[in-house]
Amino acid sequence: MNKIGSDETLRELAEKGNPDALYWYATSLESKNVLKHAESYHYYKKAAEKGNPYAMLRISGEVGRSKYDCEIIGWPCDSEWADKAIDKLIELKNQGDVKAYYYYNKYSGTIFSLLNPFSDHMSEEDMIAYAAEREYYTPLIQFLFRYNKKTNKVSDEIVLVLDKAVEKGFSPALYYRGMIFYRGLNYEKRLSLLTAAAHNGYIRSYSAISYLAMEKNDYLTAYTYLYLEYLVSGHKPSYINNTPQGLYQFQSLSEDEIKKGIESAEELYKNVEPEIYFDEGNFFYSSGMAIYH
Repeated sequence: MNKIGSDETLRELAEKGNPDALYWYATSLESKNVLKHAESYHYYKKAAEKGNPYAMLRISGEVGRSKYDCEIIGWPCDSEWADKAIDKLIELKNQGDVKAYYYYNKYSGTIFSLLNPFSDHMSEEDMIAYAAEREYYTPLIQFLFRYNKKTNKVSDEIVLVLDKAVEKGFSPALYYRGMIFYRGLNYEKRLSLLTAAAHNGYIRSYSAISYLAMEKNDYLTAYTYLYLEYLVSGHKPSYINNTPQGLYQFQSLSEDEIKKGIESAEELYKNVEPEIYFDEGNFFYSSGMAIYH
């Protein structure tokens, strides 16, 4: 998805009828070119017809950006696909597919099913714990994303689940524990978690490290990780340049220090091992962006 020529590889697999390739080729078309939306629907529908429940949800008009899809783009949204998606998710969850269980739980729950003692629906926190035990962390990360400005409302039980994800080296968990939900952690521990996420190429960790470093008036480290963010992402912020006038915090740095920061970033970059996390439901719900990148 992130390499030149990958679209062609996906298209070849899609044309052979691979339902996963059909889905991801559709997302690739949709996310990269607004003029390709009609074509992306064609591949989503083919994926749905091949049994991909996430493609069914995508074209149902019931989830995601339904008004945008159906009214603005003009997709022929069909709510019957939502029912078919739920049926397929039930089939997959009964085979042990935890991701399918999560989306089934998310989209098929009603107040009646939640009150039914024989229901297989879970509360959000129970689903988070259940999925994390099986090393599927989307429910956890979506929850933390919603509560990142209400950290006091996140229970100790959820933080414990987060810590277990941290132990597994899951990059978004390293970031959230080090930067947002850092109760009980000192500066050094927070920095070590964010540095581990940085090693994995987790984009948000670089500005987080810079923020912590600037709180300690360590502007050289702050500059180094902002420059490393540029090297990893390919997007050069306006305040990253070879002079100390880019951002007022860095005016205290000499030209030699700026050069040292760039060299340090380039050395760190050699050891970065980028990871990308894809999740079908998150991809379409976040307007075509893989939120774990």
